[in-house]
Amino acid sequence: MDSVHLNYYGNKIMQKQLKNLQDDAVNASKIMGVKEIEFLDFPDNEMDKISNLELTTKIDALCAYKTEIKDFPHPRSSEGLEVIAKHWGTVSGFHAAEAFYLVRQLKSNI
Repeated sequence: MDSVHLNYYGNKIMQKQLKNLQDDAVNASKIMGVKEIEFLDFPDNEMDKISNLELTTKIDALCAYKTEIKDFPHPRSSEGLEVIAKHWGTVSGFHAAEAFYLVRQLKSNI
């Protein structure tokens, strides 16, 4: 699987790009009347590219869970899953993708 990692911590060029993006966001927020903006730098967010076959297989697998599959526009509908995968694909430059994000990071004291 191809992955697009959105971790801005180690790369100086990406840190500069992130700073420029944050500056633009501050300027845009002023135009919209937002008084305060906070940036939360969560590491290790990524998009995993998925093929049409993988997407179809995942949707078919979810459909096997009769109590979980819902009618569109529910996000757990077969059409909803396809729309979501295409959305993340356009965000990351692929036809379809799955988004993952870090919920909690545990660090060892060792």
